[in-house]
Amino acid sequence: MNKRIACLLAAAIASVLLSALLWLKAYWQILPQLNIISVIAAHLEIADGAAWWLHGVVATLLYSVLFYWLNAHSADNNYVLRGIVVGLLGWLVIMLFIMPALGFGLFIADISQGPLPAVATLIVHLCYGACLGTCYGYFIGWRPAPE
Repeated sequence: MNKRIACLLAAAIASVLLSALLWLKAYWQILPQLNIISVIAAHLEIADGAAWWLHGVVATLLYSVLFYWLNAHSADNNYVLRGIVVGLLGWLVIMLFIMPALGFGLFIADISQGPLPAVATLIVHLCYGACLGTCYGYFIGWRPAPE
């Protein structure tokens, strides 16, 4: 499979996983004051469904481009680790720029929940990155070495 298409497909699948985790978080009322989809919808004055779609498309496009760029500049084939690095970089950008712009402060400090929101968001992004790297590797034919 073409590596660009593999990046897009892997990022799309990881975005579906991320969306499922966000939906479960909202359904179980975990950190209800940090419902990023509702915040996006309110700031852009769009419906929640449009905010879900926008979040998925932006995540798919930006993360696939970053992952493709990292692959082009790496000689090894540790796609899962590379995906985790992409997730970590995305999390840092969100914590340093997006969350303060949305009124949550650096590392979501302004919702008075201690480190839990930042750590929970980090875990979700690391899961996203691991899924991205695993799917990409699968799409291009990479398989882990048997033990």
